[in-house]
Amino acid sequence: MEKKKTNKKSLLLVLLALILTVGTIMGSIAWLTSTDSVTNSFTAGNITNPYKPNDPTIDPEDPSNSDGTDQLAGNLYEPHWDPAEEHKMLPGATFAKDPFVGIGPKSENSYVFAWANDATKVLEYTVNAYDGTNCGWKVVGGTVAADGKSALYVWCDASGDPLALVGKDNDSTWTTEPLFDTVTVDTDATTIEAGDMVVFCYIHQATSGDGVQDLYSEAETGALAEYNK
Repeated sequence: MEKKKTNKKSLLLVLLALILTVGTIMGSIAWLTSTDSVTNSFTAGNITNPYKPNDPTIDPEDPSNSDGTDQLAGNLYEPHWDPAEEHKMLPGATFAKDPFVGIGPKSENSYVFAWANDATKVLEYTVNAYDGTNCGWKVVGGTVAADGKSALYVWCDASGDPLALVGKDNDSTWTTEPLFDTVTVDTDATTIEAGDMVVFCYIHQATSGDGVQDLYSEAETGALAEYNK
């Protein structure tokens, strides 16, 4: 459950958080994945995986675990999730879990989406929403939390407009806020079973190859398709 707190060839990236990175080619247009370039006579566009942060601080642009333990999986990074720690499901127990989304050096500018699927169905969290002053996450397309699955969120500016991450030549770019910071076991839960919580992200090239066409509509359509699988 959740609480509120969102060439002429284009590039499509679908990432399964903490498990697997998967790219797909859709429709009659050859979309480029983040992990493999398409073989053709043009320079291939790209969305790369970010580097592991080196500076052991909690700077949002360079999120890193304060104890130096990096928790990087593809384009998702959870600086305070410790896989070596036992996460015992007891009512009221709170665990640090802070999924940032990022793109690596020489990536195309990209819109980013994220959502969570909680198989235990008893974990509560507060999404870091945009608030008029700070960038944050916004619910997409009327999606709602149900049966342990969160709504779909897109990274936005302080006004709630989708905000693309800007690719850099020699550095990674991250969302400045994670989707949420912690998860807490529902204090009213009467039945608690062990299970996984999976965070997903979907990343899509922000503009056409010539930089003229904004591709947010295509990005949202693709994100919804993945979210609804």
